[in-house]
Amino acid sequence: MNGFFTIERKLTKHWCASDPSFLATWVWLLSEANWQDKKALINSQLIEIKRGQLIFGREAFSKKSGVSVSKLRRIMELLEKDGMIDQQKTNRYSHYQKLQSISGR
Repeated sequence: MNGFFTIERKLTKHWCASDPSFLATWVWLLSEANWQDKKALINSQLIEIKRGQLIFGREAFSKKSGVSVSKLRRIMELLEKDGMIDQQKTNRYSHYQKLQSISGR
């Protein structure tokens, strides 16, 4: 994946910056979000993923990042509670429909 995205400096004052696992997960979510609409084949199903959305598997991310699955579950619940993400869960993956920046927080 090519390209870039910007992160505001005030991220360092945001609550998710208080724990390296929280911050790493949030930045990873931002970096993996689609920059344009596309379709993907996930578990033999064709899924439309719009700009700003992504498909996320906690177990796959846990293996890649070293953040435990239980901690990821807590992080994602807090991000959703704070309105930074909206998620649709299935038994195989989560589809995140909104990744909200920290602007104005």
